Amino acid sequence: MEVQSVRLEKSKYSTLALAEQKIKSLGFSPKYRGKNMTQYKAGESIKFWRARQQPPSRFIEDSFRTKKLSDGITLIVGKLIKK
Repeated sequence: MEVQSVRLEKSKYSTLALAEQKIKSLGFSPKYRGKNMTQYKAGESIKFWRARQQPPSRFIEDSFRTKKLSDGITLIVGKLIKK
């Protein structure tokens, strides 16, 4: 399983700067195709910040799972399509 996105609860990471800092500390990129989380559709919702790591099209449909980490952090993981 590979990480497709990192999701952080806004109740714990209230600003974009805090979310980006935490994502970097976990070893992931807070930007997707050069855009921050407020600049692409799936990046921000009412309750979450989502830092996409890879496009969903690279994954097998219906293979996505959530993996809860501590402190309001969830990883979206899935199986990559074999080339």
